[in-house]
Amino acid sequence: MVKGVNKNVIEICDTGNDYFERVILFVRPGNAANCDSDALRLQADQFLTGLKVRSWWRPRRKTFFAAIRMLSAAALGAAAACALLIY
Repeated sequence: MVKGVNKNVIEICDTGNDYFERVILFVRPGNAANCDSDALRLQADQFLTGLKVRSWWRPRRKTFFAAIRMLSAAALGAAAACALLIY
């Protein structure tokens, strides 16, 4: 729900993304009076190109694989120790 009557809105319909159809940006009232529509569109495009969508998996990926390597090294070391103790 949008509250207020004097909201300037920029809607971008062609995002170039497979997941998002539209982007709606609300312009701050003080900034809209100082800029023309072309400058606002340019700022909106620069803002959207600067956005990065972060996955929850990517930061944890290195930690996960490091833990797997440590566990496999520990298991291999334990197997080698057991093999040496038996002989």
